[in-house]
Amino acid sequence: MAPRILFLDDDRIRHDTFAKRFANAECVHVETFDEFERALLRGSKFDVIFLDHDLNDFGNRSVMESVWACYGSSEQTELTGTDAAVLVAGLPTEKKPEQVVVHTHNPPGGDRMVLILEKANIPVIRQPFKGKQSGPKLDNGERSIVDV
Repeated sequence: MAPRILFLDDDRIRHDTFAKRFANAECVHVETFDEFERALLRGSKFDVIFLDHDLNDFGNRSVMESVWACYGSSEQTELTGTDAAVLVAGLPTEKKPEQVVVHTHNPPGGDRMVLILEKANIPVIRQPFKGKQSGPKLDNGERSIVDV
């Protein structure tokens, strides 16, 4: 059975490259936090989730105000991959993915996401995309469970 993958990134070029790279997988592509939340919470669980941090998403603030309060900030205006990581970390066990790949080029944001996911005992790889818009090839040549 093909792996079920959820890919969160606001860069359309990466979505196109990702779709070609994982043509044999069941991929769901989303660009905003709201789309991510809807995809994640409906239907069956995803085997692998790819997360970017910087989403340029200034969507529904009310959705994440309680999460931001946990970080001691009500000033945040942008929904980011950190918010997505918090949502994944809070999933019930039967909905948690087998692996998360944090592919952002934002070191502090990516590191924060990894810590959140590790704390929830979710296997996570912190691996930025190779090159600014080159697609989902991992820099270190490691294989994840989604290599096809």
